[in-house]
Amino acid sequence: MTEKELQELSEKWLSGNLTSEERMKLDKWYNQESSGVINWESGDRTEFELGERLFKGIQEAQEEHLIRRRPFIIKIVLGHSRKLAAALLLLAGVGLIYHLSPFNKISAGGDQAILSGTKNNNKAILTLADGSKVILDQTRKGLVAKQGNTQVDKTDSGKLSYRNEGAGIAAPGIQYNSISTPVGSQYEVSLADGTKVWLNALSSLKYPTAFDGTERVVELTGEAYFEVAKNKHKPFKVMLANHASIEVLGTHFNIMAYQDEININATLLEGSVKVKKGSANQMIVPGEQAEITDQIKVSTVDAQESIAWKNGLFSFNKSDTKTIMRQIGRWYGVEITYQGKVPANQLTGYIARTSNLTEILKMLEISGVKSTLKENKVTIIN
Repeated sequence: MTEKELQELSEKWLSGNLTSEERMKLDKWYNQESSGVINWESGDRTEFELGERLFKGIQEAQEEHLIRRRPFIIKIVLGHSRKLAAALLLLAGVGLIYHLSPFNKISAGGDQAILSGTKNNNKAILTLADGSKVILDQTRKGLVAKQGNTQVDKTDSGKLSYRNEGAGIAAPGIQYNSISTPVGSQYEVSLADGTKVWLNALSSLKYPTAFDGTERVVELTGEAYFEVAKNKHKPFKVMLANHASIEVLGTHFNIMAYQDEININATLLEGSVKVKKGSANQMIVPGEQAEITDQIKVSTVDAQESIAWKNGLFSFNKSDTKTIMRQIGRWYGVEITYQGKVPANQLTGYIARTSNLTEILKMLEISGVKSTLKENKVTIIN
Protein backbone atom coordinates (compact mmCIF):
# COMPACT_ATOMS: atom_id res chain seq x y z
CA MET A 1 0.00 0.00 0.00
CA THR A 2 1.33 3.44 -0.88
CA GLU A 3 1.60 6.23 1.64
CA LYS A 4 -1.17 8.11 -0.17
CA GLU A 5 -3.52 5.11 0.01
CA LEU A 6 -2.73 4.63 3.69
CA GLN A 7 -3.49 8.26 4.39
CA GLU A 8 -6.78 8.09 2.49
CA LEU A 9 -7.89 4.97 4.35
CA SER A 10 -6.91 6.51 7.66
CA GLU A 11 -8.95 9.62 6.83
CA LYS A 12 -11.97 7.42 6.09
CA TRP A 13 -11.41 5.46 9.29
CA LEU A 14 -11.41 8.67 11.30
CA SER A 15 -14.64 9.86 9.67
CA GLY A 16 -16.33 6.46 10.06
CA ASN A 17 -16.71 5.96 6.30
CA LEU A 18 -14.49 2.90 5.81
CA THR A 19 -16.13 0.21 3.64
CA SER A 20 -15.79 -3.52 4.32
CA GLU A 21 -13.45 -3.86 1.36
CA GLU A 22 -11.31 -0.98 2.57
CA ARG A 23 -11.29 -2.45 6.05
CA MET A 24 -9.94 -5.74 4.66
CA LYS A 25 -7.27 -3.83 2.78
CA LEU A 26 -6.21 -1.97 5.91
CA ASP A 27 -6.20 -5.20 7.92
CA LYS A 28 -4.03 -6.84 5.28
CA TRP A 29 -1.58 -3.94 5.49
CA TYR A 30 -1.52 -4.31 9.26
CA ASN A 31 -0.74 -8.03 9.08
CA GLN A 32 1.99 -7.64 6.50
CA GLU A 33 3.64 -4.27 6.92
CA SER A 34 2.75 -2.57 10.20
CA SER A 35 5.92 -3.70 11.97
CA GLY A 36 7.94 -1.41 9.73
CA VAL A 37 8.16 2.36 9.80
CA ILE A 38 6.03 4.33 7.36
CA ASN A 39 7.25 7.75 6.23
CA TRP A 40 4.21 9.95 5.71
CA GLU A 41 4.41 13.44 4.29
CA SER A 42 1.51 15.60 5.29
CA GLY A 43 0.90 17.39 1.99
CA ASP A 44 -0.66 20.83 2.26
CA ARG A 45 -1.08 20.59 6.07
CA THR A 46 1.64 21.22 8.58
CA GLU A 47 2.72 18.17 10.55
CA PHE A 48 1.45 19.76 13.75
CA GLU A 49 -2.01 20.35 12.29
CA LEU A 50 -2.10 16.81 10.94
CA GLY A 51 -1.21 15.30 14.29
CA GLU A 52 -3.70 17.45 16.18
CA ARG A 53 -6.47 16.61 13.71
CA LEU A 54 -5.82 12.86 13.91
CA PHE A 55 -5.70 12.91 17.68
CA LYS A 56 -8.93 14.91 17.94
CA GLY A 57 -10.69 12.65 15.42
CA ILE A 58 -9.79 9.49 17.28
CA GLN A 59 -10.81 10.99 20.61
CA GLU A 60 -14.20 11.94 19.16
CA ALA A 61 -14.65 8.48 17.68
CA GLN A 62 -13.83 6.93 21.03
CA GLU A 63 -16.28 9.15 22.90
CA GLU A 64 -19.07 8.37 20.42
CA HIS A 65 -18.24 4.64 20.26
CA LEU A 66 -18.32 4.85 16.46
CA ILE A 67 -16.05 1.93 15.72
CA ARG A 68 -15.61 -1.44 17.41
CA ARG A 69 -13.24 -3.61 15.38
CA ARG A 70 -10.27 -5.86 16.00
CA PRO A 71 -6.82 -4.36 16.68
CA PHE A 72 -4.66 -2.84 14.00
CA ILE A 73 -1.68 -0.51 14.11
CA ILE A 74 -0.65 2.53 12.10
CA LYS A 75 2.88 3.77 12.62
CA ILE A 76 3.87 7.13 11.22
CA VAL A 77 7.19 8.94 11.25
CA LEU A 78 7.45 12.51 9.99
CA GLY A 79 11.10 13.45 9.88
CA HIS A 80 13.54 16.36 9.40
CA SER A 81 13.71 19.87 10.80
CA ARG A 82 10.08 20.87 11.44
CA LYS A 83 8.70 17.36 11.15
CA LEU A 84 7.48 15.57 14.25
CA ALA A 85 7.71 11.90 15.18
CA ALA A 86 4.31 10.30 15.60
CA ALA A 87 2.98 6.86 16.38
CA LEU A 88 -0.68 5.93 16.15
CA LEU A 89 -1.85 2.71 17.73
CA LEU A 90 -5.46 2.06 16.78
CA LEU A 91 -6.43 -0.84 19.00
CA ALA A 92 -9.66 -2.79 18.97
CA GLY A 93 -11.67 -0.07 17.30
CA VAL A 94 -10.42 3.23 18.64
CA GLY A 95 -7.15 4.30 20.16
CA LEU A 96 -4.00 6.30 19.80
CA ILE A 97 -0.46 6.80 20.90
CA TYR A 98 0.71 10.12 19.66
CA HIS A 99 4.25 11.29 20.37
CA LEU A 100 4.68 15.03 19.95
CA SER A 101 7.88 16.47 21.41
CA PRO A 102 8.14 17.97 24.01
CA PHE A 103 5.01 16.21 25.25
CA ASN A 104 3.03 13.11 24.37
CA LYS A 105 -0.60 12.29 23.88
CA ILE A 106 -1.85 8.79 24.50
CA SER A 107 -5.21 7.22 23.97
CA ALA A 108 -6.16 3.66 23.25
CA GLY A 109 -9.23 1.49 23.32
CA GLY A 110 -9.35 -2.26 23.47
CA ASP A 111 -11.63 -5.24 23.71
CA GLN A 112 -8.90 -7.39 25.22
CA ALA A 113 -9.65 -8.39 28.77
CA ILE A 114 -7.89 -7.33 31.93
CA LEU A 115 -5.72 -10.05 33.47
CA SER A 116 -8.09 -13.00 33.57
CA GLY A 117 -9.52 -12.72 30.07
CA THR A 118 -12.96 -11.53 31.15
CA LYS A 119 -14.66 -8.18 30.88
CA ASN A 120 -16.31 -8.70 34.28
CA ASN A 121 -14.31 -6.37 36.51
CA ASN A 122 -17.21 -5.97 38.94
CA LYS A 123 -15.49 -7.59 41.91
CA ALA A 124 -15.43 -6.76 45.61
CA ILE A 125 -15.44 -8.26 49.08
CA LEU A 126 -18.11 -7.21 51.58
CA THR A 127 -17.25 -7.43 55.27
CA LEU A 128 -20.34 -7.58 57.48
CA ALA A 129 -20.75 -6.26 61.03
CA ASP A 130 -19.85 -9.63 62.56
CA GLY A 131 -16.63 -9.83 60.54
CA SER A 132 -17.85 -12.42 58.06
CA LYS A 133 -16.91 -11.82 54.43
CA VAL A 134 -18.95 -12.12 51.24
CA ILE A 135 -17.25 -12.42 47.83
CA LEU A 136 -19.72 -10.39 45.81
CA ASP A 137 -18.82 -11.53 42.31
CA GLN A 138 -19.52 -15.13 43.46
CA THR A 139 -22.80 -14.20 45.14
CA ARG A 140 -26.19 -14.64 43.50
CA LYS A 141 -28.49 -11.69 42.92
CA GLY A 142 -31.03 -10.97 45.63
CA LEU A 143 -30.69 -10.92 49.40
CA VAL A 144 -27.08 -10.92 50.60
CA ALA A 145 -27.55 -10.22 54.31
CA LYS A 146 -29.69 -8.59 56.99
CA GLN A 147 -27.89 -6.00 59.08
CA GLY A 148 -30.16 -4.85 61.89
CA ASN A 149 -33.14 -3.16 60.22
CA THR A 150 -31.30 -2.90 56.90
CA GLN A 151 -31.53 -5.35 54.04
CA VAL A 152 -28.48 -5.77 51.81
CA ASP A 153 -29.20 -6.87 48.23
CA LYS A 154 -27.24 -7.59 45.11
CA THR A 155 -29.23 -6.02 42.29
CA ASP A 156 -29.85 -7.33 38.78
CA SER A 157 -27.13 -4.97 37.52
CA GLY A 158 -24.66 -6.50 39.99
CA LYS A 159 -24.27 -3.58 42.38
CA LEU A 160 -24.76 -3.69 46.16
CA SER A 161 -27.81 -1.92 47.59
CA TYR A 162 -28.78 -1.10 51.20
CA ARG A 163 -32.43 -0.61 52.08
CA ASN A 164 -33.55 0.44 55.57
CA GLU A 165 -36.76 -1.41 56.43
CA GLY A 166 -36.88 -0.26 60.04
CA ALA A 167 -38.91 2.95 59.89
CA GLY A 168 -40.38 3.47 63.34
CA ILE A 169 -38.54 0.43 64.74
CA ALA A 170 -35.78 0.90 67.31
CA ALA A 171 -32.40 0.17 65.77
CA PRO A 172 -30.18 -2.41 67.52
CA GLY A 173 -27.23 0.05 67.52
CA ILE A 174 -24.88 1.26 64.81
CA GLN A 175 -23.51 -1.52 62.65
CA TYR A 176 -20.71 -1.01 60.16
CA ASN A 177 -19.95 -2.76 56.90
CA SER A 178 -17.01 -2.29 54.60
CA ILE A 179 -16.49 -3.06 50.95
CA SER A 180 -13.10 -3.45 49.28
CA THR A 181 -12.03 -4.01 45.70
CA PRO A 182 -9.08 -6.13 44.50
CA VAL A 183 -6.69 -5.26 41.67
CA GLY A 184 -8.26 -4.77 38.25
CA SER A 185 -11.75 -4.25 39.67
CA GLN A 186 -14.29 -1.60 40.57
CA TYR A 187 -17.67 -1.80 42.26
CA GLU A 188 -20.82 0.24 42.83
CA VAL A 189 -22.71 0.39 46.12
CA SER A 190 -25.88 2.26 47.01
CA LEU A 191 -25.88 3.23 50.69
CA ALA A 192 -28.91 3.28 52.98
CA ASP A 193 -29.52 7.02 52.40
CA GLY A 194 -29.54 6.60 48.62
CA THR A 195 -25.97 7.84 48.10
CA LYS A 196 -24.21 6.03 45.25
CA VAL A 197 -20.51 5.21 45.48
CA TRP A 198 -18.24 3.75 42.80
CA LEU A 199 -14.99 2.26 44.14
CA ASN A 200 -11.85 2.10 42.02
CA ALA A 201 -9.35 -0.77 42.25
CA LEU A 202 -7.61 -1.47 45.59
CA SER A 203 -10.02 0.78 47.46
CA SER A 204 -12.08 0.37 50.60
CA LEU A 205 -15.14 2.10 52.04
CA LYS A 206 -16.39 1.72 55.63
CA TYR A 207 -19.94 2.91 56.36
CA PRO A 208 -22.88 2.38 58.75
CA THR A 209 -25.67 0.15 57.53
CA ALA A 210 -28.10 2.95 58.41
CA PHE A 211 -27.56 6.69 58.95
CA ASP A 212 -29.46 7.33 62.20
CA GLY A 213 -27.44 10.19 63.68
CA THR A 214 -27.14 13.90 62.87
CA GLU A 215 -24.57 13.32 60.15
CA ARG A 216 -23.62 10.69 57.61
CA VAL A 217 -19.99 9.60 58.01
CA VAL A 218 -18.01 7.13 55.90
CA GLU A 219 -14.29 6.30 55.70
CA LEU A 220 -12.37 5.92 52.44
CA THR A 221 -8.99 4.59 51.42
CA GLY A 222 -8.10 4.46 47.73
CA GLU A 223 -10.37 6.16 45.21
CA ALA A 224 -14.12 6.59 44.85
CA TYR A 225 -16.71 8.66 43.02
CA PHE A 226 -19.69 9.80 45.10
CA GLU A 227 -23.17 10.91 44.12
CA VAL A 228 -24.46 12.00 47.51
CA ALA A 229 -28.19 11.96 48.21
CA LYS A 230 -29.35 15.43 49.28
CA ASN A 231 -30.24 15.96 52.94
CA LYS A 232 -29.72 19.51 54.20
CA HIS A 233 -30.33 18.39 57.78
CA LYS A 234 -27.70 15.65 57.74
CA PRO A 235 -24.27 16.48 56.26
CA PHE A 236 -22.34 13.74 54.48
CA LYS A 237 -18.67 13.41 55.51
CA VAL A 238 -15.90 11.35 53.98
CA MET A 239 -13.07 10.75 56.43
CA LEU A 240 -9.62 10.32 54.92
CA ALA A 241 -6.11 9.60 56.13
CA ASN A 242 -3.95 12.24 57.81
CA HIS A 243 -6.91 14.01 59.46
CA ALA A 244 -8.40 15.16 56.16
CA SER A 245 -12.12 15.10 55.37
CA ILE A 246 -14.70 16.12 52.78
CA GLU A 247 -18.10 17.49 53.86
CA VAL A 248 -21.14 17.92 51.60
CA LEU A 249 -24.93 18.08 51.71
CA GLY A 250 -25.65 16.58 48.30
CA THR A 251 -23.25 16.61 45.38
CA HIS A 252 -21.07 14.68 42.91
CA PHE A 253 -17.34 14.44 43.50
CA ASN A 254 -14.31 12.18 43.19
CA ILE A 255 -11.68 11.49 45.84
CA MET A 256 -8.29 9.96 45.09
CA ALA A 257 -6.64 9.00 48.38
CA TYR A 258 -4.29 6.09 47.73
CA GLN A 259 -1.60 5.69 50.35
CA ASP A 260 1.14 5.44 47.72
CA GLU A 261 0.23 8.82 46.23
CA ILE A 262 1.85 12.03 47.44
CA ASN A 263 -1.41 14.00 47.49
CA ILE A 264 -5.07 13.44 48.23
CA ASN A 265 -7.15 14.94 45.43
CA ALA A 266 -10.81 15.91 45.75
CA THR A 267 -12.48 16.95 42.48
CA LEU A 268 -15.97 18.45 42.31
CA LEU A 269 -18.35 17.83 39.42
CA GLU A 270 -21.61 19.16 40.87
CA GLY A 271 -22.74 21.06 43.97
CA SER A 272 -20.28 22.31 46.58
CA VAL A 273 -17.77 20.70 48.90
CA LYS A 274 -15.89 21.75 52.02
CA VAL A 275 -12.41 20.28 52.22
CA LYS A 276 -10.80 20.09 55.67
CA LYS A 277 -7.25 19.38 56.74
CA GLY A 278 -6.50 19.96 60.40
CA SER A 279 -7.61 23.51 61.21
CA ALA A 280 -7.63 24.56 57.54
CA ASN A 281 -10.75 24.34 55.36
CA GLN A 282 -11.56 25.36 51.81
CA MET A 283 -14.76 25.42 49.74
CA ILE A 284 -14.51 24.28 46.13
CA VAL A 285 -16.94 24.66 43.23
CA PRO A 286 -17.58 22.46 40.18
CA GLY A 287 -14.52 22.20 37.96
CA GLU A 288 -12.11 22.69 40.86
CA GLN A 289 -9.78 20.24 42.52
CA ALA A 290 -8.41 20.43 46.05
CA GLU A 291 -4.92 18.99 46.42
CA ILE A 292 -4.43 18.00 50.05
CA THR A 293 -0.98 17.59 51.60
CA ASP A 294 -0.08 19.42 54.80
CA GLN A 295 -2.18 22.22 53.33
CA ILE A 296 -5.02 22.65 50.80
CA LYS A 297 -4.28 23.91 47.28
CA VAL A 298 -7.18 24.57 44.88
CA SER A 299 -6.89 24.63 41.09
CA THR A 300 -9.21 24.57 38.06
CA VAL A 301 -9.25 21.23 36.23
CA ASP A 302 -11.22 19.20 33.71
CA ALA A 303 -13.36 17.39 36.28
CA GLN A 304 -14.33 14.64 33.83
CA GLU A 305 -10.73 13.49 33.71
CA SER A 306 -10.90 12.61 37.40
CA ILE A 307 -13.66 10.05 36.77
CA ALA A 308 -12.27 8.59 33.54
CA TRP A 309 -11.49 5.44 35.56
CA LYS A 310 -15.22 5.04 36.31
CA ASN A 311 -15.84 5.04 32.56
CA GLY A 312 -13.19 2.40 31.88
CA LEU A 313 -10.21 4.62 31.06
CA PHE A 314 -6.82 5.52 32.41
CA SER A 315 -6.54 9.31 32.18
CA PHE A 316 -3.21 11.13 31.99
CA ASN A 317 -2.73 14.89 31.94
CA LYS A 318 0.95 15.74 31.61
CA SER A 319 1.51 12.85 33.99
CA ASP A 320 5.01 11.71 34.85
CA THR A 321 6.20 8.12 34.51
CA LYS A 322 5.80 7.20 38.17
CA THR A 323 2.23 8.53 38.32
CA ILE A 324 1.29 6.50 35.25
CA MET A 325 2.96 3.34 36.51
CA ARG A 326 1.24 3.57 39.89
CA GLN A 327 -2.13 3.51 38.09
CA ILE A 328 -1.04 0.57 35.96
CA GLY A 329 0.34 -1.29 38.98
CA ARG A 330 -2.94 -0.95 40.91
CA TRP A 331 -5.09 -2.08 38.01
CA TYR A 332 -3.02 -5.01 36.74
CA GLY A 333 -1.69 -6.12 40.12
CA VAL A 334 1.97 -5.87 39.12
CA GLU A 335 4.97 -4.62 41.07
CA ILE A 336 6.66 -1.59 39.51
CA THR A 337 10.43 -1.20 39.85
CA TYR A 338 12.95 1.15 38.24
CA GLN A 339 16.37 0.44 36.81
CA GLY A 340 18.46 3.52 36.14
CA LYS A 341 17.12 7.04 35.80
CA VAL A 342 13.34 7.45 35.71
CA PRO A 343 12.23 8.69 32.24
CA ALA A 344 11.26 12.37 32.32
CA ASN A 345 8.37 11.92 29.85
CA GLN A 346 5.06 13.65 30.48
CA LEU A 347 2.08 11.98 28.86
CA THR A 348 -1.43 13.21 28.18
CA GLY A 349 -4.47 11.26 27.01
CA TYR A 350 -6.45 8.09 27.62
CA ILE A 351 -5.92 4.32 27.57
CA ALA A 352 -8.79 1.86 27.92
CA ARG A 353 -8.50 -0.23 31.08
CA THR A 354 -9.66 -3.26 29.09
CA SER A 355 -6.36 -3.14 27.19
CA ASN A 356 -3.88 -5.97 27.62
CA LEU A 357 -0.93 -5.01 29.86
CA THR A 358 1.60 -6.06 27.23
CA GLU A 359 -0.01 -3.76 24.68
CA ILE A 360 0.05 -0.83 27.11
CA LEU A 361 3.73 -1.37 27.78
CA LYS A 362 4.34 -1.35 24.02
CA MET A 363 2.48 1.94 23.76
CA LEU A 364 4.57 3.45 26.54
CA GLU A 365 7.76 2.23 24.89
CA ILE A 366 6.87 4.11 21.71
CA SER A 367 6.50 7.20 23.87
CA GLY A 368 9.96 6.70 25.37
CA VAL A 369 9.19 4.62 28.48
CA LYS A 370 10.95 1.28 28.05
CA SER A 371 10.18 -1.66 30.30
CA THR A 372 10.46 -5.39 30.84
CA LEU A 373 7.67 -7.64 32.14
CA LYS A 374 8.55 -10.80 34.04
CA GLU A 375 5.87 -12.71 35.90
CA ASN A 376 4.07 -9.96 37.85
CA LYS A 377 6.88 -7.41 37.91
CA VAL A 378 7.32 -4.50 35.49
CA THR A 379 10.78 -2.92 35.44
CA ILE A 380 11.17 0.51 33.87
CA ILE A 381 14.61 0.73 32.27
CA ASN A 382 16.53 3.75 31.06
